[in-house]
Amino acid sequence: MDKQKITQLVDNQDFKTAKELILQESEDNKQDIEIQRLLGLCNINMGCNDEALENFSFLIEKNPDDALSLYYLAAIHIEKENFNKAENLLNKVINLRPDYLDAYKSLCIVYIKEKKYNNVFELEERMLEINPEDSQIFDILSAAAIESNKLNPAVEYLNKAVKITPDNPKYLNKLGLVYFSLGNVQKAIEYYDNALSMDNMNASALYNKGIVVKHGIVNMGSKNVDNDISYMYNVDLNVANDLKEHFAQAMRTSASLNELKDVKNKEGQPIQINQYELSEVVIARLDEILSLANQELNRLTSHKPDVIYVTGGITNMVNFSQICREKLGKCAIIGSVNLIGLRNNKYSQTIGNIIYFINKLKLKGKDYSMVSNDEVEILSTPRKNTNDSML
Repeated sequence: MDKQKITQLVDNQDFKTAKELILQESEDNKQDIEIQRLLGLCNINMGCNDEALENFSFLIEKNPDDALSLYYLAAIHIEKENFNKAENLLNKVINLRPDYLDAYKSLCIVYIKEKKYNNVFELEERMLEINPEDSQIFDILSAAAIESNKLNPAVEYLNKAVKITPDNPKYLNKLGLVYFSLGNVQKAIEYYDNALSMDNMNASALYNKGIVVKHGIVNMGSKNVDNDISYMYNVDLNVANDLKEHFAQAMRTSASLNELKDVKNKEGQPIQINQYELSEVVIARLDEILSLANQELNRLTSHKPDVIYVTGGITNMVNFSQICREKLGKCAIIGSVNLIGLRNNKYSQTIGNIIYFINKLKLKGKDYSMVSNDEVEILSTPRKNTNDSML
């Protein structure tokens, strides 16, 4: 077996190829301690936690004082949310290697998950003795402070993290969120702007800043257009939505007097709809919506905005960008959703709220998923004896 080649592959993070080479070896070779370690690293980095658990458990049986294997075993238990086991393992690692900083940081994360916040602060001095210039230490301490509602200490920790790593927008964004929670809106905006100056497409900072600044609601939108079409032509709402998005024009100059579309009304009777007449119905409502939006913008600020992002299902309409600029000005831009699987602006509000929710959880050192770790493992593991294809 070419251990050097496999080690090189692992170092280069080509875990799949390294694992394939190991699995081609005989059972005797697979029992080699170094090979088991390499296989464990491949599995843990590929998300194969159950297999990695076997690898590192094997290594611990061979050498109960193997600190590195104990550390990786703890990492697997953290992923599986077995926090008590992870805590015990990490304490063993620290006893074996008192200067192993990653073990302290992982233990702090476990303590936060277990709501043992004071335990985190007790480790502060020891971690800073090992490396006082590690910004991640202050990030972890800030998470414990936020979770325990110690917001002013959280600001201090985050400022120290920024001082060490000034080019990390994540810390600036978190500072913005903390200041917002403290009621200091101006400071929150300042830190969001600083984060955006480093990464102007930082979704978290963009959305959080939007939450902080004055806001208003126009209680009218795409559904109202659908209702108008449904009422005027006596068609179901799904038919009205299809007419709005695929047949109606948002500008009169683009609508045709001669273009007709055959649909069925609520009674199942066939009717013909003229594109120009349909567009008149739609444009009347769009004018009202955009006029209300403009009034709301004028109420919120006396300054002319540099840019206005418009999104939502209604922006899917043909030529909507033209009427938008006509009513709101040339600074109006259609914001498009480009996430794989959600490339439709009708999902923009939902995505925005999910991003905000997830980032609020991250601020508190929490994770969220609708799919459990075990379900992820099942979904990502190829089934045996099947010809099914993901394609």
